[in-house]
Amino acid sequence: MRTGNVADLDVDLVIEEDGRSNLPSPPQTSASQTSAKQTGTIDYLIERFALVKGRLQYDDRQKHLSAVLPISSIRIVGDRLTRRHQVQLAADAGEVTMQDRKVDLDRVTGEPVFGVEERPVPQSDVPGEFTSPTQPFPLKPPMLGKHDYKPEDLVTAADTTEAHAAACRDLIEKSGGVINRGPYTPWAYRAPGAAPRTALNFPGDIGGTDWGGISGDPNTGYIFVNTLNYGSLGWIEKRPETSRVPYDRASAWGNPVASKFWDRKVNAQNQLLGEQSWPCQKPPWGQFTAINANTGDIVWQVVLGITDELPDGRKNTGRINMGGSIATAGGLVFIGATNDKRFRAFDGKTGKELWVTKLDNSAIAVPMTYEAKGKQYIAITGSGGGGITDPDTTRNESLYVYSLP
Repeated sequence: MRTGNVADLDVDLVIEEDGRSNLPSPPQTSASQTSAKQTGTIDYLIERFALVKGRLQYDDRQKHLSAVLPISSIRIVGDRLTRRHQVQLAADAGEVTMQDRKVDLDRVTGEPVFGVEERPVPQSDVPGEFTSPTQPFPLKPPMLGKHDYKPEDLVTAADTTEAHAAACRDLIEKSGGVINRGPYTPWAYRAPGAAPRTALNFPGDIGGTDWGGISGDPNTGYIFVNTLNYGSLGWIEKRPETSRVPYDRASAWGNPVASKFWDRKVNAQNQLLGEQSWPCQKPPWGQFTAINANTGDIVWQVVLGITDELPDGRKNTGRINMGGSIATAGGLVFIGATNDKRFRAFDGKTGKELWVTKLDNSAIAVPMTYEAKGKQYIAITGSGGGGITDPDTTRNESLYVYSLP
């Protein structure tokens, strides 16, 4: 655990998985800061930790103290849906990122352009775990990916194949059913010896919008975002006394196998077949969206990716995607990202697919563009990977370059 003096302006803070932290006391006077430096760092055991009405609030289990720090003096780094966060006290304004939501901030004031409201969210029932009673939701644009699940969302043979649908029904049965109470559904607690009690979260472990980021066209003011609809399911269970952590995740898939909501397939060498492991909720599984940055409205949204193994009429499922897009001055948007081995070009104004080519491997990457001798080129790598493609025994990693007219 890293610690620092409470008088420091920029202090690295860590909340460990067992609740321990070196979170300092609230800002103090100069005299008390001098005293704090003389006595060294303070190590609290955190009972509660939450963002409440723009402030960081926590309770100390050991010393029975409560403290509230203004949001303007903190920065939180880390995935909100995990139990480990880094918190920094800093002199500049704090920032909080949220999964699969786009927040437009005024570049001068840092205030949300379209507004953000606090909404009640489901609470954890894991012993000793505290979750914030509310979370911030941007008013515009709306959520881009899937954030909830209902029983009627389970895939059927009419959506894909009977074999796929049967495997997904079997996963639900082995999981003891699934619990989803909307956005920020926490992992369910499974008591020792109890039957499976499984939470299903959207977006899942690999996010809704991923590391590929977004692209934009300054001529139209449109921002282009690709999303994937992968769920994660499982529970939190007590671990043996000799374990490194008191609680850990598990699921019907076991522990520590990635607990995705899918029909998981492997080859004879037990290697994951990511392209053939289809999600268990109804399509679409991947989407591409244009947002008007000036209004916060969705301009267009299309299904991104196809499933070649399905018959005509069912192929347009969308695909799991990791990577990003690039927008050109000519109004085109290029994107690979999907695990169907395709590279596509869209009309940035309408969302119409103008061109598509099939690659040797999926382009889990972000395209680039450059100019040479007065001609513009678009390039992208195709090598698979990301845990969402099939193994490539040829180890074929290629750079594809295309010229624009």
